[in-house]
Amino acid sequence: MTVYAELVDPESDEAQTAVEPESALRLGPTDSVTLAYTDDLAERWPELEDFLRRTLLAATEYFIERLG
Repeated sequence: MTVYAELVDPESDEAQTAVEPESALRLGPTDSVTLAYTDDLAERWPELEDFLRRTLLAATEYFIERLG
């Protein structure tokens, strides 16, 4: 499982060019959870849940900081 979050600035009628979305997460190469078809989901769930909570918290904190 890999997560991704980005912030998009609202477009105005005066904008001439599209603005690229800004990443809301700074993830490293180990910030993911790999599952195999042989994995028992019940056993792996705590790891998945922890990963989702951490990344959701990080993205939410970044979003709130940008609001000022």
